[in-house]
Amino acid sequence: MPSVVTIKTVLSAAASTVLLRTIINDLIPCHFQDHIFYKASSSLAGFSSTFNIIVQQFQGIVPLPNEM
Repeated sequence: MPSVVTIKTVLSAAASTVLLRTIINDLIPCHFQDHIFYKASSSLAGFSSTFNIIVQQFQGIVPLPNEM
């Protein structure tokens, strides 16, 4: 079961998100919001949703530079 601190942290983050969204919707006009969203989504679209993990094998243990 989650601790009380975790629950309070999640609820605080949710309340902050709702407050920030309300402030943004009240202060920033819709066409600027659309422009910002378009720029953000188009800049993130260039990233791939896949990644590669490269595992290299070696023989023996290599000491760290400060252990030499």
